[in-house]
Amino acid sequence: MTAKTKALFFCFSLFAAAFPATAKATGGLEIGEVDFDAYTVEIILESSQPLRGFQFDVTGFTISGISGGLAEEAGFDVFFSETRILGFSMEGNSVPHTDGVLLMITFAEITGSEGCLENMILAGPGGQPLDVLEGECVSLEREMVRFIRGDANDDAQVNLTDAVFILSHLFMGEDTPPCLAAADSTGNRALDLSDSVFLLNYLFIGGDAPPAPFPGCAGLEMAEDDLPCESADSCGA
Repeated sequence: MTAKTKALFFCFSLFAAAFPATAKATGGLEIGEVDFDAYTVEIILESSQPLRGFQFDVTGFTISGISGGLAEEAGFDVFFSETRILGFSMEGNSVPHTDGVLLMITFAEITGSEGCLENMILAGPGGQPLDVLEGECVSLEREMVRFIRGDANDDAQVNLTDAVFILSHLFMGEDTPPCLAAADSTGNRALDLSDSVFLLNYLFIGGDAPPAPFPGCAGLEMAEDDLPCESADSCGA
């Protein structure tokens, strides 16, 4: 090999290192936030290229509606069945190269313990297929917490001491109930004087009993606006 040839190979190597081959265009969809109260599921898009179309199947829940997101902003036409979604623009619009909520699914019912996206097809500029990055499945089981409603001091009993415990916390700055959801004896998702009064009425003048879980330990599906329950040792939570 001549000195000139060696020099050419050397220059080519430097050029290749400085300007690597263009990476394969990639895109991915994954399930975002699941709102069990609103019956909605976010579908999140991550793509290295503008998106011209998409298709995917869902498992774990059935679809009753589609709305919003980047697909709506781009003027996409979106079609769906109970388990499949197809979207594209008849005007040739694209979802821009960005990450965000592609669309919001309203689900009719949950059919499994996990929600997954399958058989994903993503079309980039010119209809060229993107390499699809598979997202992880998400749990469709609401968090269950075991406690006794009204057992503010977590001693497995509902009595006068619980009403005193609530008052001491609210007005004397003493310990916070270990399970605020349990101290919420009225079940109105707030902790205030009415919870102590409610317990006293129940215990001594025949007032209404606290709502479930009561009178023993039981699980409750926690909603987003429920008070938290850091621990309920008496119920093994």
